Amino acid sequence: MPRSTNYFKDQTKDYILENYDKSIRILDVGPGIGTYYNILSLLGYHNIDCVEAFEPYVQDYGLEKKYKNVLVGDVCKLDIDFNSYDLVILGDVLEHISKSDAQKLLNKISVNCIVAIPFLSPQDESFGNSYEIHLQDDLTPELFTERYEGFYPLCLRFDYGVYVRETSGYVFIEEGERELPTNYRQYLNLKFPTLKLEQVTYGQEITEIKENKNV
Repeated sequence: MPRSTNYFKDQTKDYILENYDKSIRILDVGPGIGTYYNILSLLGYHNIDCVEAFEPYVQDYGLEKKYKNVLVGDVCKLDIDFNSYDLVILGDVLEHISKSDAQKLLNKISVNCIVAIPFLSPQDESFGNSYEIHLQDDLTPELFTERYEGFYPLCLRFDYGVYVRETSGYVFIEEGERELPTNYRQYLNLKFPTLKLEQVTYGQEITEIKENKNV
């Protein structure tokens, strides 16, 4: 779908604010309606390019009016200097790419990268767009970590995760009716022993959590 879920957008926004000044160059891969631009531009980040595989979305969602540069095509096939950017965002993108192509793509990116991805999420073609098909609908939190080494979880819930190459030292676990199982929390402690597990409610921001700790 061209519209990204709202899961963990506040935490992702705060992660970027904590780690990057407003002058950085950002590449937004698979922008859809421009979700990340809409969030980040309000915060003062304007040096943002995007790569959109499905050309009709460029006009349908006014991407050329939002992004500084719009590249159209399959990100796995385009000749892009990913490392000329300070940050690459792949929001709800990797599930649309085969395992081997996704691994090759991430190997081209040495700068920090934010990957947001659904778990166990089958999806067929929609809007006449074959790129909407999920080619990695088997992903789970454990499987993501095995397939894509060098990434740290930033935010997790039972059906969605956000991962980063450069960790801030914590991982946010959403509480609710369907929480991550105890055995996965144990797995996190073993796999990422330096990360602090923080329990959050939906929509709670990093700044709010820090303020609560200082009370």
